Amino acid sequence: MNLKNKLAVIITTAACAVSGIGFGGAYIMDSPVNAAELSDKTAFQITREMNVGWNLGNTLDATSALDDPTPEQSETAWGQPVTTQAMIDA
Repeated sequence: MNLKNKLAVIITTAACAVSGIGFGGAYIMDSPVNAAELSDKTAFQITREMNVGWNLGNTLDATSALDDPTPEQSETAWGQPVTTQAMIDA
């Protein structure tokens, strides 16, 4: 990797790290989200209140080479483990 690429990686990483500073800090929600509480908020307001999380979207979009894969085979098609409640709780 040349110096220009290394510098681009460093700047991008720093920008990503700094961009989350003004969003209220990390916290763990004490209760489930109630859809009624969100109905008066814009998408921007909702995402501004989000913190670090886990996006299962790509995991659930994985495809398998099998003709009729089980859900577990589809979920692990890209090499990740099956998602467990313990993983979500962590």
